[in-house]
Amino acid sequence: MRIPAMYRVTIFMLTAFGILFGASDARAWDDGVALTPPMGWNSWNKFACNVSEDLIKSMADGMVGSGMKDAGYQYAVIDDCWQVSRDADGNIVADPKRFPSGIKALADYVHSKGLKFGIYSDAGEKTCAGRPGSMGHEYQDALMYAKWGVDYLKYDWCNTGKRNAEEAYSTMRDALKATGRPIVFSMCEWGTAKPWLWAKDVGNLWRTTSDISDKWSGAKKWPDGSCCELGMLNIVDLQVGLESFAGGVSSAFQSVVHSGGAVDCGKRFAQHDAGHQRNFDQQGSHRGEPRRTWTRGQPGVERRGSGNLVEANAGWQPGGAVAESRRG
Repeated sequence: MRIPAMYRVTIFMLTAFGILFGASDARAWDDGVALTPPMGWNSWNKFACNVSEDLIKSMADGMVGSGMKDAGYQYAVIDDCWQVSRDADGNIVADPKRFPSGIKALADYVHSKGLKFGIYSDAGEKTCAGRPGSMGHEYQDALMYAKWGVDYLKYDWCNTGKRNAEEAYSTMRDALKATGRPIVFSMCEWGTAKPWLWAKDVGNLWRTTSDISDKWSGAKKWPDGSCCELGMLNIVDLQVGLESFAGGVSSAFQSVVHSGGAVDCGKRFAQHDAGHQRNFDQQGSHRGEPRRTWTRGQPGVERRGSGNLVEANAGWQPGGAVAESRRG
């Protein structure tokens, strides 16, 4: 399920559920990556399908130039619409007009900036935007991602029919593992299959709810009649009873667009907008830390954030502990 692109670039902080609600000993699948909540930038909320290699390069430049890389934001992630087809051998093909240099060259550029590179796919036959999904091509796609130098995979749940979610995500987990390359596995199942019961052995991070909208409460159905885009308080209410499963778990509440607006699924981006700041305060995450804003002249890039929340992500440990600051 996808939400229209909103108004500003999404700079996100992938915040572990346990930071807000108090984690138990539940731990996400440990393949040596995402041992603390990943932080970075994703293309969907601002640009939707209007992505290109020039755009991703400019955003990588912006993350470095604005100081976000130094603050701990590591990942530059292309969401849906980078792919257009499969070749005669079944290999996934990037849009040659928008990515003329190829994904490998783009990943190399992102890496040259000291950042990590992420990409998107879907467990169905097609992605949420109707592009080729990975169903039946999991190992083939994983090998291609590794060849390109991908560090992070967001894996969505559109057009999956009657497919079993645990099977689908476990298959891609095994495919990623078989490549020998450490790749963060972000599971974008919308909570319908209760991933909190099984995802800790499958992915590095997952979600528990449908998408969030820029409002305190209320539910709005999707155009196809399915439910729903939810308000913040609705999302919070849905976490009741899930505290013991915290560790890699996230709600869409933690996937909020930086400037207000809606979220794309599965990103778990902590919001620094005023309303969400208050909500985090109520949960004891950063207890009224004044919001700080940095803008350093990079078009389309704005950085806001709570120092305490950044520290919590950098030092978070499964079980609810927050280690000492890594920033000195």
